[in-house]
Amino acid sequence: METEQDANVGPLVIIELKRDGNVYSPVLDILRQLRIKPSGFSKYCIGSVMTNKGLKQNLFKQKLVRLRKLANS
Repeated sequence: METEQDANVGPLVIIELKRDGNVYSPVLDILRQLRIKPSGFSKYCIGSVMTNKGLKQNLFKQKLVRLRKLANS
């Protein structure tokens, strides 16, 4: 369902690393050096609940709170 709504997350950037098993990734090394910890979630689901207030958000509340904190820091 398209809502034509936007969700502003400020300067927050979501990085998706596609790796097959234990394949080396220089980007992962850089993120570790910056003390950025991986956190898995569905970009589609998070985007949907952020732009459609009619959807139940309970399952995503913890991730949404974390994303908002990161976006405002």
